[in-house]
Amino acid sequence: MAPLDIAKDIFESLRSEFPHLSMEIKEASEDAEIELSIPVQDGLDHEVLLNLQNVDELHFNVDDFWGKWSPCTESKVTVSFHKAVQGFLSGKYRIVVYSRKGKSYKRLLQSPVKGSWHTEYTHVSVHWPCFNPQERYVQNGTTT
Repeated sequence: MAPLDIAKDIFESLRSEFPHLSMEIKEASEDAEIELSIPVQDGLDHEVLLNLQNVDELHFNVDDFWGKWSPCTESKVTVSFHKAVQGFLSGKYRIVVYSRKGKSYKRLLQSPVKGSWHTEYTHVSVHWPCFNPQERYVQNGTTT
């Protein structure tokens, strides 16, 4: 299956899994082959942007987190991407954002596992070692 068709299938699947959320699919934007935007609304506390870029990269952006799953032609990659987005939209997954002096340098997408949290994806910016980082949580539907 072509990457564009894979992305369309995932986006349509998310639409049917979360029918209470308003979602807009746009094809061939300036930055992506296709994108799905989900604005803040009842049932979603943070804007979410998903897209297909650079032929075979699925991107997931929320708040200061940006994840890339590639190549989307591998089923394990698409399953992982879909699960990450489902987890965040449902409120089961969270993002931990670490910052220093107001500048984010590390973000962790985490899933709940046996009363604790498991890191599914890490997004890191270049930074100097940091002591006493500030930590905040981005999660749909709850405050953690």
